[in-house]
Amino acid sequence: MPGGSAGDSFRSIPDGQINRLCEAADKIAESIGRKFSSDDGVDRLGFCLTLMDGEGSTRLEHLAGKPLREKVEAFKLNASIKCRVMFEHRGDRAISSWQYRDMEAKPPVYGGGVLFDRIGCYGSISGYTQPIDELVIIALGAMYGYVSEEHIVALLAISGNSQDLFGEIREEIMSICLAP
Repeated sequence: MPGGSAGDSFRSIPDGQINRLCEAADKIAESIGRKFSSDDGVDRLGFCLTLMDGEGSTRLEHLAGKPLREKVEAFKLNASIKCRVMFEHRGDRAISSWQYRDMEAKPPVYGGGVLFDRIGCYGSISGYTQPIDELVIIALGAMYGYVSEEHIVALLAISGNSQDLFGEIREEIMSICLAP
């Protein structure tokens, strides 16, 4: 990245903004889980948010909402793996964990992690279905200016996620996070 490494860019995010990102994640966890990811009859009321810098160091692991206690460790592991696989494939211009999904791996590699192109770090969540994981992390990144519109289009093309569903989730996240 011009002017410094990706790790430098990540470290330049003020702590206050990281705190706001965590607060936003907490606000959306229950609402998004109830509204968009209970197609299998399971309410998902929480997730793990992970951020990894461009040098492969985990900078944030945040449990948002109220994930089922028995799922917390799995969510942490899955969110971490999503970031790690993209970091390991950075030379291949990895921008989405969806590119490396492998359900046969032990542990499996799921979709739902993305490269935040404007700040040079990786973000992922785990706790919803793969498509919803991805759409929520993209929408969170977009809300804070971490993801360009061009990058959003590329991410959605890789996973095949719907532009319409992304728009609906983005709008929901904005209304939740901007509400008093």
